[in-house]
Amino acid sequence: MFRSLVVLTGTLVLGISAWAHQEHREHGAHVHGKGTISVAFDDKKGEIDFHTAAMGIVGFEHDAKSKKDIKTKDDAFAKFENEIMNMIHFDANLNCKYAKKSMEMKKDEDGDHSDFNASFDVLCDKSPLGSTVTFNFSMWPAMHEVDATVLVGTLQKSVNIKNKIVSLDLK
Repeated sequence: MFRSLVVLTGTLVLGISAWAHQEHREHGAHVHGKGTISVAFDDKKGEIDFHTAAMGIVGFEHDAKSKKDIKTKDDAFAKFENEIMNMIHFDANLNCKYAKKSMEMKKDEDGDHSDFNASFDVLCDKSPLGSTVTFNFSMWPAMHEVDATVLVGTLQKSVNIKNKIVSLDLK
């Protein structure tokens, strides 16, 4: 029985991995001004993953080689890290703390475009379940649309954010 469970689990993991790869290829199109954000919590611990064309955050997609471009990129990265708690804001009584895991500007498979990817850990005093999360990307004028998915325990909600502040009840 244990062997059957291992085989079944392995098959399920491979199937999900193949599906995720297919979804990335089909829906991962490089679109300027559009991004995706995933927020996932297991009780009080969470993770935020953000992806978009680098143009929307950095202002360009080529490799930063000149001093000016390096400064522009570094400033954009610092601004993103400093603003994360305003872009994805949980109720104040949760006392959430954010910690950057990674942030990068990476060329796509063809090398023609660059994407901006950022991941953060979030630790709150209480689970966000039953509270509200507010999304605000107004500090990035080139970001016109962000698809957000939030998973807290078994609750999953999605929202499309277009040039406005959007609150999502996690109930």
